[in-house]
Amino acid sequence: YLLLSIIIAVIITALFWRITLETVDERYSNQLYEAGKLASEAMVTLEDRQLETLRLLANTEGMSAALQQYDSEKLRSLALGIVVNNQAGSVDFLDLGGNLVLGIRQKVEGSNQEYVFVKGGAPVFLDWPIVKNVLTGTTDKAGDKYAAYQATDWGNFFYVSGPIKDSSGKLVGVILVGTPLSSVVAE
Repeated sequence: YLLLSIIIAVIITALFWRITLETVDERYSNQLYEAGKLASEAMVTLEDRQLETLRLLANTEGMSAALQQYDSEKLRSLALGIVVNNQAGSVDFLDLGGNLVLGIRQKVEGSNQEYVFVKGGAPVFLDWPIVKNVLTGTTDKAGDKYAAYQATDWGNFFYVSGPIKDSSGKLVGVILVGTPLSSVVAE
C-alpha cells in the first residue's frame, strides 16, 4: 500500500504542476497579446492626433505663402495656436531643399505650453526618409504622409511628415509634427 500511495502522490503532484504551469503560461501569453494590442492602438491614436495637427497646419490660410517667403514670424503666428492647442512636442517647417525655416519645440523643462523657436539651419532633415518621401512626391497606399522614429540633437521623437502645398496644389515645403519618445512610452 505504501508503494501505491507514493505512485498516486507522484501522479497527482505531476498533474497539478502540469495544469498549473500550462495555465500560467497561457495567462502570460494572453497578457502579452493584450499588451501588444493596446500598444498598437495607442500608436494609431497618437499618429491620428499628429496627422490632425499636420492637416490643420498645412491647410491654414497663408501658411504656404509664409513658407515660400521664408517668413518665420508669420509662420510662428499662424501655427502657434494650433501647436499649443494640440500639445505638439515639435513642429518643423522645411523648404523644398529640406532646410529648416522654423522649428517650434516644446521646452523639455517647464510647463507644456512653453515653446522654443528655432529659425533656419543646416539641412539635417534632408537625410530623413520621411522627408525625402514627401519632397520626391512619393505616395503609398495610405497617401503622402509618413511616420518614423527619429533621434535628433533636441531629443528622440516619433515624427509624422506631410506636404505643404499652395492653392494650385504645387509642393512648397514639408511639415514635421513630432511627439517626444518619453511621451509615447508613457502613453
